[in-house]
Amino acid sequence: MKRKKKASSSDSGGGWLVTFSDLMTLLLAFFVLLFSMSTINETKYEALINSIQNALTGTNGPTIFNEFIDQSEDSASVGDLDITDVIEQGQLETDEQQEQQPSSEELVGVVSDFLSGEGLDSEVAIHIVEEGILLDVKENIFFDLGKSEIKPESIETLSRLGTLFSEFEDPIRVIGHTDNIPINTGQYPSNWELGASRACAIVRYYIRQGYDAGRFVCSSYGDTQPIDTNDTPEGREQNRRVNFLIEAEPEEIKKLSEKIHETVGGE
Repeated sequence: MKRKKKASSSDSGGGWLVTFSDLMTLLLAFFVLLFSMSTINETKYEALINSIQNALTGTNGPTIFNEFIDQSEDSASVGDLDITDVIEQGQLETDEQQEQQPSSEELVGVVSDFLSGEGLDSEVAIHIVEEGILLDVKENIFFDLGKSEIKPESIETLSRLGTLFSEFEDPIRVIGHTDNIPINTGQYPSNWELGASRACAIVRYYIRQGYDAGRFVCSSYGDTQPIDTNDTPEGREQNRRVNFLIEAEPEEIKKLSEKIHETVGGE
């Protein structure tokens, strides 16, 4: 029987080269694919090609890693603009915005000046809240205890407040608050209805004076948001109040400030 001829070492020794060349081809295709999906920087592209060629041919030369190291030694940049310039520019813009944005104290001062000019500074407390300007007026200025009919002597106060409302085009929420003494009448089953009736009475007044009805909302918190104790007559008096919330942006209040200063300067 004829024996099979054994394969010599020279015939099988080069098989691994086929696998290695296939691997290198796949790696090259992989890198080309990655670059095809990105914006190609010509300098980095040439560095990548040279790096692959040097690795395949076994020659020594600069690789793509040298390119990254060289860049890291310099200051980081975006395009032709140094990153430190970008940060400084952003900080300047932030500082400018903060300078243009009036503080809460300034906004209170602006509205206080306006109300003082209208003779209302002793009757109206001012608060700057997240939603805008909150004017707080005690109940006894507009209403008798337990009633929602506007007192005739308070009409002038409402008219002067209307002068302030005319300076804005923003929505105005009129909110009624009461103390916690229960009320249960045919007209007002609870403090909720009493507070709402007072707020709506004020809204009706402004609508009759020709103000845009779409700007006004009347609502009530009843006795749920006291600002003082309900255990004393003085505290309950503080809790019986009407709020006017002008939903204005700080920029609009700043315009009002400029108008007030122009008026004062012209006098």
